[in-house]
Amino acid sequence: DPGSMRTYRAGDVVTGALGWTRPTRLGGIQIQNDFGLRSDVITYPVPSLSGSAALPSSVDLLINNTDRYSGSVPAGPFDIVNSPVITGAGTVELVVRDPTGKQVVTKLDDCTSTRLLKPGLIDYSAELGFARTRYGGTGDGYDPRLMGSASIRSGLTDWLTWEGHAEGGLDLLSGGTGFTAALGRLGVGQFSVAASRTAQAAGLQVSGSAQLAFGKVAIGARALRSFGRYEDIASFTSPGVLDHSSPTPAA
Repeated sequence: DPGSMRTYRAGDVVTGALGWTRPTRLGGIQIQNDFGLRSDVITYPVPSLSGSAALPSSVDLLINNTDRYSGSVPAGPFDIVNSPVITGAGTVELVVRDPTGKQVVTKLDDCTSTRLLKPGLIDYSAELGFARTRYGGTGDGYDPRLMGSASIRSGLTDWLTWEGHAEGGLDLLSGGTGFTAALGRLGVGQFSVAASRTAQAAGLQVSGSAQLAFGKVAIGARALRSFGRYEDIASFTSPGVLDHSSPTPAA
């Protein structure tokens, strides 16, 4: 459905996932937001450049010293929205030149990331079905317990995106929340916390990551740690991976 940017699937589906969750194969149904159905929609925040011109002037926009846009503006205040940008860290330079040759240069250090959502946008995915087990191997089939999964992302501000996830079914409940935030010109960071409970045990999962840029050098790091017996659909329904018939013995 391109009008609502929504996709419906029935059959074998892969659950939507966030940076700190694990996608799972289900036999069932799925409803999912799909921005790819509309090529005109920009999903991540882009810098809005503004200025003021005493006379009708020409405007040049440079990103990392490369011309990206040229145009004209009337006298008075003006805004350039949805300007062409590149993802990652960079320097945006706005040059306003009036008919007398006088020019005003404004520079802005910025980091644009597709991991952030524009304020007001919501990205989501929801599934209901039976977990696929031993996929591609001997005994390939489906777990008999009905499971559900839902993920959501919402742009709160230009620099902060909220994330939420929940999944579970019979004897399993798991959910968590997290944030992705711009770290100024340096890059983007993410943090999340999730918890799970089964009939036998409970667990906690904490994760954090950062993608930083220093000039032409990019550095990425990610850490994920679980406490107790944290479980999701994938681990809970995997035959032979964990024994769900008895509590985990004390360490």
